[in-house]
Amino acid sequence: MGRGAGIFAASFCAGSAIALIHAEEERSGFLFSLMWIICLLSIFSSVILRKKRKKRRCKVSGYIHIILFLTAFFSLGISNVAVHTKPDHNNKRTEQNEPAFAYRLRNDLEKGMGRLVKDQRDLPVIKALTLGDKRGVDPGLKKAYGKAGAAHILALSGMHLGIIYMIVSSILGIIGYGYKSKIIKLVLTCIIIACYAFITGMSPSVVRAAIMIMLYKISKISGRKTGKWDMIALSAAIITAVEPHQMTEISFQLSFAAISGIAAFYKPISEAMKKMVSDRNIPFFLKKAVLYTWNTISISVSCQITTMPIAFYYFGTEPSRFLITNLTAIPIVTATLYSFASAALTFWIPGLGNISVMILRKLISTLNNMMEFLGS
Repeated sequence: MGRGAGIFAASFCAGSAIALIHAEEERSGFLFSLMWIICLLSIFSSVILRKKRKKRRCKVSGYIHIILFLTAFFSLGISNVAVHTKPDHNNKRTEQNEPAFAYRLRNDLEKGMGRLVKDQRDLPVIKALTLGDKRGVDPGLKKAYGKAGAAHILALSGMHLGIIYMIVSSILGIIGYGYKSKIIKLVLTCIIIACYAFITGMSPSVVRAAIMIMLYKISKISGRKTGKWDMIALSAAIITAVEPHQMTEISFQLSFAAISGIAAFYKPISEAMKKMVSDRNIPFFLKKAVLYTWNTISISVSCQITTMPIAFYYFGTEPSRFLITNLTAIPIVTATLYSFASAALTFWIPGLGNISVMILRKLISTLNNMMEFLGS
């Protein structure tokens, strides 16, 4: 999994995107055959060129070698769309069409949440934050979240999975830090993340985040650096290979637009404030508070730069309070998810469990009240 893998993954996605734009059912068989022939010819030509390149060491042949492989992956992307049928969007996930073990596990988790959070107004929110189930959220409260520009908080996304990954990493830290311990943590993390993505419905944003987390963990242990753009392109290619029509979904487009915005703009925006703060004699805790606030702003602005055109195209509007909402809501959501994990692990311990549950209930109530205030 080298740095160049992302280029070929992006080429595959580009082929799939173009095929989706010009998709015609009656041409799918011909298109599949044609693209496979081009793909095989490109790979065959590349292998021959590689043998000649070893003898002559020509730079031009090296570039041609890359172009041929890009053509091969581009053709694979087109043929991938040709063999997939368009999914039925009316076929929603139900108890009948999902695996029994996933339904039972999610049902057990929901019952456990019901024991921790008694308030019928707050309970659906914790279900939305952890399992992506928004069905029970009060319509008025849901509308308040939307007006406050925080509708994305109730929709399970990469942000939620990132927080859950940090919680899982903290818990698995007790295993140790040796090489064997790292391998065990990698396997357990991948299993937990994959199971979580599965029981929450395999939404594009969660699958994208899950794949990126796994790629990051694997590259970290193997010692092979994988660039952020490579991970984004590889995760998009994997999702597209399994279900190319996901590219036409708004959730897919917003998810990859958001992570691309963070990859492109977060660092320069964040570094600008870091340089300003480092040059001034500011108390340590104040400096940390300023940098944390600015980092949250940087992430929000980075996401908005790339998601705003898509939001305008589909919805014709964009929340104007996204900065103040994210500054207040994201820390509370993070604290809520950590508190939920703590309450789930300690609820059976007298005293400590009661404190954890009380903190969890207070945080959810505070989050809801704040969204209602900002949305009013």
